[in-house]
Amino acid sequence: MTKRKRIEDFLYEERMKKNVSQEKFAKEIGIAFVTYNNLESGNYNSLSYKTIAKISEYFEISPEKIREML
Repeated sequence: MTKRKRIEDFLYEERMKKNVSQEKFAKEIGIAFVTYNNLESGNYNSLSYKTIAKISEYFEISPEKIREML
């Protein structure tokens, strides 16, 4: 069985590839730094469709792929 990638791991790895700080990434997609920090730290309950859409657009992947990682 293949282990599913968690959103926090994906965000960290992809953000590092782009050499972008958490603060800059949060600002670029229009969410609060604290919100992004909590998301990347795994401290979240759910994500709005708007946030999922912003993340998927930034990393050029489908919103469905983001939802699969939640």
